[in-house]
Amino acid sequence: MSTAGEAFLRYANAEKELCEKAGAVLIHIITEIEDRYGIKIAELRVTMDPRRSANGWSAANCVMVREQQILVTDKDKTGRGPLAHRAA
Repeated sequence: MSTAGEAFLRYANAEKELCEKAGAVLIHIITEIEDRYGIKIAELRVTMDPRRSANGWSAANCVMVREQQILVTDKDKTGRGPLAHRAA
């Protein structure tokens, strides 16, 4: 029987591997979409819906944030402009 620490380590290693593999694929997909639509994506969140059948994951839910949205949000938070938090 495994301990909680061993279980955490397995999940941490799996998460790292998943991010490395998914990140490499997503970089190409994001670049292709940005080029096709003439946009810049500042942030992307992907949530996979749980399995509902033996065929694997049922669907992906993607939410992207435009570059302009990040700049406006950062200014609103700091009151000093989009890069103020990095300069401090």
